[in-house]
Amino acid sequence: MDMVVNRLSEIEAASVRIIDEANAQKKELDDELHDELQKYDAEVDADTEQKLKQLQADLQKEMEKDLAKLKTETQRLVTNLEADYNVNHKKLAAGVLKKLVEG
Repeated sequence: MDMVVNRLSEIEAASVRIIDEANAQKKELDDELHDELQKYDAEVDADTEQKLKQLQADLQKEMEKDLAKLKTETQRLVTNLEADYNVNHKKLAAGVLKKLVEG
């Protein structure tokens, strides 16, 4: 009977060791997973930041290009209006005066 009790005690001690080792391995795996997740999050954050900076740079270039195009077009329109005024200002002034006089 003592032999059975001793054997059961040995089995219980062995099972406690196995459970403790399993818990230690579980904690180690949890720590590794946590570290890997942090590393992955950092990589994703860095990649996202880089992509955002590139998008901002691309948008800035596109905006500057569009602004230059608008400036050129506006300057062309102003030049055309000035040329039209220089050619037709006497006619335009006479038309305005005529409308003012006639009421």
